[in-house]
Amino acid sequence: MNMKNCSAVVQKSKGHYVLVLRLMEEKTIEIGRLGSFNFLQGYYCYVGSAQGPGGLAGRVGRHLGGKGTSRWHVDYLRRFANPFQVWLVRSEKRLECLLAQKLGQLQGGPVPVAKFGSSDCKCPSHLYHFLDIPPFEEFAGELHGGRWPLAKLEKLDLY
Repeated sequence: MNMKNCSAVVQKSKGHYVLVLRLMEEKTIEIGRLGSFNFLQGYYCYVGSAQGPGGLAGRVGRHLGGKGTSRWHVDYLRRFANPFQVWLVRSEKRLECLLAQKLGQLQGGPVPVAKFGSSDCKCPSHLYHFLDIPPFEEFAGELHGGRWPLAKLEKLDLY
């Protein structure tokens, strides 16, 4: 799916997203004021929110484009990592930290950089690393089971 098609699917609804990026080889990357970090080959899941006027289409479209000034931590990583999938939750509720917490509970999801994407909250990070393709179905099950009934979680494959 290309960026234009993705924007048409996402539209301007508000919500949250997990941007799944694939880094093909180990690389040291400067992440703004956080400093330089060694990123292992594999998949990186970044949890973000899109509550502004552009909604999910604006924010996800910006990240998929991978151009322009690096404004968010993920922009620095995006320069070297390719978009693989986007997981969407359409909701105006504040769910970003809950999504990051649930993602961090999945096996294989260690924190590669402390406070990545979470400098404005108490979360350890909003970025998690997986050696293999991150388990969307397991993540969806965590969100829809138990006490966290959310709106539909959608997966867009970008490869």
